[in-house]
Amino acid sequence: RRIVIWDSDLAYATDAEIAKAVKPIAHMLPYMLRMLSTGAERELYTVDFTHERESGVPQNKQSGDCGVYCLKYIECHALGMPFPPHELCDKKIKTIRSQMASEIFDETRINGTEKRDYKHLGVYD
Repeated sequence: RRIVIWDSDLAYATDAEIAKAVKPIAHMLPYMLRMLSTGAERELYTVDFTHERESGVPQNKQSGDCGVYCLKYIECHALGMPFPPHELCDKKIKTIRSQMASEIFDETRINGTEKRDYKHLGVYD
């Protein structure tokens, strides 16, 4: 069992700092899963999780867009899609942010602003 970290700003924290931050979570997760499991499943969660920083993750060089990167990582991972650095990048993040906001407003049926159509854009445009 391991925790995979998709870090959009590798310069922000060293591997040692990441390890220190992840250690309590890596210890707590198996405990929680063990308490929620029944029977033989409980034995699957007897040791701390390990962690690793994924390589090749698109990097957020401009400040303030890490949340958009994070949401895009979650979306792409959930859909089994890659997130290549040339597609998910600072150059395209403004458009990605606008597209995500439009989709969120549409899904939550919030009214009051002009609805924009981004159907002509791909996942990374």
